[in-house]
Amino acid sequence: MVPPTTRRAGPSGRVLVAAALTTVLAVAALFVVNRDDSGAGDPRPGRDDPSHYTVREGDTLTAVADLHGLPPAGLMDALGMTLADSLQPGDVLEIPPVPVGIHEWPHRLADDPIRAQQNVWFEHWAAEYHVPTSLLQSLAWTVSSWDNTTVGGDGDMGIGRIDLDLVSWINEELIAGDTRVDPRSPEGNVQLMAAYLGHLLEVTGGDHANAVATYYLDRQEPTDSPWDLGLRSFVTGVLSRVPDFEAPPPPAATTTTTTTTAPD
Repeated sequence: MVPPTTRRAGPSGRVLVAAALTTVLAVAALFVVNRDDSGAGDPRPGRDDPSHYTVREGDTLTAVADLHGLPPAGLMDALGMTLADSLQPGDVLEIPPVPVGIHEWPHRLADDPIRAQQNVWFEHWAAEYHVPTSLLQSLAWTVSSWDNTTVGGDGDMGIGRIDLDLVSWINEELIAGDTRVDPRSPEGNVQLMAAYLGHLLEVTGGDHANAVATYYLDRQEPTDSPWDLGLRSFVTGVLSRVPDFEAPPPPAATTTTTTTTAPD
């Protein structure tokens, strides 16, 4: 579920920057994305790669299962553990994927062709930066509902709600080449988000929960500080939505035609 009051819980109702202009340009500017239909490569990388979770102070098996949107019994079966087993801070647990089951893409996204077409960017940049596509999609849905016009009260912006203080660092340290990626561009914002999340997955050893928490905190490295309820709720909201995006995408999300906005 979405945390009731967190900075990144969704679009700010108070601050929108050039929303009308961006929407008009996004609808008007169509381009064809060249995709490789040869069948080579997996468009949803990392589906079968387990997340590794590092146990934090106060964690229990039930709490870890809830954090990842898993039934406690399913997690314990996967780990070969029971409720009688204790967890120690620093223990590394292999978290199995959440079964897709009857999950499906959010209806608001599936019913919005313009927004859903942005999926091609998530697939492309997730593969480029070795990020599980569904994790990137779920994180973006939680922070912005894939709406590039959203701006937070402290200036974080776009589909990934990228903190402006991090944009220069991401461009300089994580983006190859000399061209700076503009967060005002919807595709550029997705690229910055994917590069940042890829870095966080690397420095956390593939710990999806810790990477998402660090993203929320706008940090370059994770922290050992306790997670407050809002942060924990945010992480749970992101991870519990991952199987929604593992479900078959709606037709609008698989088209090769999408929208873009040219920066000013």
